[in-house]
Amino acid sequence: MQNSDRRYAQRIAVELPTQITTRGGRVLNVHTWDFSDKGAYVAMTEEEAGSIDLGSYVTIQLTGTNYETPSLSAEVIRKTERGIALKLELEDEDFPENGDRDSGLL
Repeated sequence: MQNSDRRYAQRIAVELPTQITTRGGRVLNVHTWDFSDKGAYVAMTEEEAGSIDLGSYVTIQLTGTNYETPSLSAEVIRKTERGIALKLELEDEDFPENGDRDSGLL
């Protein structure tokens, strides 16, 4: 599996139940490991991670909340034996006009 250490953004460790859906329709019930302002690391088994291609796009949605969270498109940019790193495909309108990303998605 590819392992790149090009991670510059500050990360916030948070474990949340999450559903990953591949473009082929496979649904994986996993959990997040951490978030940054542009991505997330999702913990899963090596077998689950091996079933997702590097560079492919998936949909990520937090589960286990008392409301329906948004589904976000994300690119798989790194894979390890413990999970996958995702680059969230965010649009400018996902954030307030002042550019304050702290009040964004979570």
